[in-house]
Formats: sequence, C-alpha cells, structure tokens
Amino acid sequence: ISGGVLEENGIDTVYLDAPLQWPIPLTLTTQQNSKPVVLSAQLDRASPYLDLNLPSIDWDAFALRDISAQIRDDGWQVKASDKNSGAKLSVDANNTDITGMLDVGKAGSITVNGKTDTVLDVTATIKNFQPHLLRGGLKTTLGNLRGIINGNLHLGGSPVTPVLKADLDIKITGRPPLTLAVGGNVSSTLANINVTATGKGIKTAQALAELPVTFSLSPFTFTVSDQAPLSGSAKLEGDVSGLAPLFLPAGFSVSGMAKLDASLGGTAKQPAATGSTTLTGGRLRQAGGIDLRDISLNAAFTPDKLTLRALNAKDNPGGTIKLDGNIANQRAYPASARLTLPKTDLSGLLATASDAATAQAVKGKISGDLSLDGTINRYTLKGDLTSQQIDIAIPERFGDSVPQLNIVERRGQKSAAPALSNIL
Repeated sequence: ISGGVLEENGIDTVYLDAPLQWPIPLTLTTQQNSKPVVLSAQLDRASPYLDLNLPSIDWDAFALRDISAQIRDDGWQVKASDKNSGAKLSVDANNTDITGMLDVGKAGSITVNGKTDTVLDVTATIKNFQPHLLRGGLKTTLGNLRGIINGNLHLGGSPVTPVLKADLDIKITGRPPLTLAVGGNVSSTLANINVTATGKGIKTAQALAELPVTFSLSPFTFTVSDQAPLSGSAKLEGDVSGLAPLFLPAGFSVSGMAKLDASLGGTAKQPAATGSTTLTGGRLRQAGGIDLRDISLNAAFTPDKLTLRALNAKDNPGGTIKLDGNIANQRAYPASARLTLPKTDLSGLLATASDAATAQAVKGKISGDLSLDGTINRYTLKGDLTSQQIDIAIPERFGDSVPQLNIVERRGQKSAAPALSNIL
C-alpha cells in the first residue's frame, strides 16, 4: 500500500508506504511546518514495535523538542525536552519495571522508579521543586504556588486495586514563612488528606478530609460521584499572618490571633461546614488602600447561615466599623444584620470597590447606622448616613502642553468658544 495526502493546518504532505507481507514494515513521512517527521512501525504477530521521532511539537505554551518514543511488546521509552521551560523528560518502562525523570533545572526535579508487575511498588521522589521558578506552560499550570516542595509519592497495591500515598513537605516562602505537611491516601474506594501547618505564632493548624472514590489502573478509572458524602474537620489557633497568602488576593495582608473549630460535611458537589471562629487584635491591609486595625470577630456558621455575633474594626484615621447579625446561605432563610459607621474614613471604604488612586482622591468621613433584613431573594437596606466635609481631588489630565480647542463654524460664522484658560 502506498499513497499520499495534502492537508492544511501546518501539515504539508503525508506519504505512507506499507508492503503487504509479514512482517509488515510501515513508514509514515510527513512535513510539519516544513520540518520532516518520520514515524516507523512494524506489524508482526510475534514482535510488533513502533518508533516515533519528531523534531518539535508546539502546543499552547509548551514547545517540545527532540521527541523520541519507542514502543515494543515488552516495554516503551520516551524522551523529550521543552524549549520554553528548559525541562527534560525521560521515561523507560517494561512489563515489570519503570524509571524516569523530569528535570527542570533550578526549579527542581522529579524521579520515578519501581516495579509495575502484578504487585505495584513505584516511588516518585520530589526534590526542591519550586513552581514559581518554572517557565512556559509548566509555570502557567503550577506557578501560582511560591514555595519549595520535597517529598514522596508511592503507588502500591495491584493494577486493579491500587493504593497511592503522598508524603509532602511544602515550605511557603512568605513573610513570615510557613511549612505545610501534606499526607494523603487514595485507595480503590476512598481518598483522604491531612494537612498540618507550622510557622511563627501558629499553635495549631490542621485540616482533615475524606471522600469515597473509584480508582483503578486496569482499566484506568478515577471518578468521584457528585453525591459522595464528604467528611472532615479543621482546627486553627494562633497568628493568621503566615496563612493569609494561601487565601487572600495579591496585595492584601492580615494578622491577628484567631481560633477556628469546624466540621466538614455535605457532598463532593456541595460541601458544607459547621463551626465557630474568633479573631482578636486583627489588622487587614491592602497596598495603597484598606487599613483596618483592632479587628475583633466572633462568628458562628452552619450550612444555612453565617451569624456575626460581633465584628468591630477601626480605620487608619480613627473611625470605627461595627457589624452584627445573620447572613443567609439559602434562599428561603431570613437574614438580618446591622452596620454601624461612626466617623469612618471614606478612602478606606472606597478602596474595597475601586483602585487605590481613586480612593486616595476622596478625603472625608462618613457616619451611619444601617440595617439589613429579608432573604437572599430580596434584601431591604435602610438607615441614616451623615457626611462631614468631603474633598474630591480632580487630577490634571492635560499633560505638559495645553491642547487647542476645535473651532466650529455655523452658517459661515465662527461660534464664540470660551478660552481654555477660563475653563481651567
């Protein structure tokens, strides 16, 4: 059999040559973006094989180069490098063993080796893996985490009933630094995770979760039912400044002594938490914007509502904010809350809804007593707001030179246009 085809989308020509005789050698030659690509294979009842050599594959943010793969009846090999990230991948496997490495230079490495026979015994060792140092597509996928990861992943059991265990140490390079110890276990029927945080000012910080799953390697299956029951717990006592980077947007920081005691339930699709939390001596800051001090919080939460027993804070100029009441999570559940703003700085309030430059352009204080009632379908907000003198700075937008006004003529007469200096 021989033939050729002409296509678009970067593939110029494809030519196939396969004599009809046993064994059948098959050669496929293409030109992708004017670069030759050769795929060779042998169809044989006794020992089939497949050789693949590609100079490059550009896929989204990845730029794979020097790709080679050999597949035999007793195993396979893959080698490739990524131009954008500098990562190098190599995997060598047969019916009983596997070895491999992902080397990303200064960003660390991952090595894999072990047995893949009827009894699995495969270990992946992660060494100094730093996602924030990655480049290209790997950074797009993993680069949001700024820290150093070390640890092991172990695959045991059998291909039908595998067991995957994780033991990771993650050092978050924030201020102050934070260390996460992550342990996990995924069997053929159940997955669980245990995360413990340690750092400056943290007495206790631990979260547990468990969820039924279906996991198999032969055939490969990993499914989680939307209705699978979720269970777990979370406990926290200590300074929250080290944990804040895990939850707050960039540019925000928070500190203070917190306590949290919560139980986790619900389902995989709709998790639910029940518990209580307190915060004393808190401070919330945003670069160039919010600066709330002396924050105290006492709250309880259920799957239906958040109850604010008391929330108090002071802004930078000395104004105060007070909030208490209920906030519903369900549509039919009634809610009520009261917000008190005695002499609150407008710049801090505006920073939550606008950019820092806009917030700083408005100076003044506002006082108020507002109440919120109703349900999530229809809330009613009412109360009184009183403002003192408010100054609004209008920025200069004309630059170094004064622009010339356009002259408009009507019925042959030039209309009188005011001088720009008068407008300014």
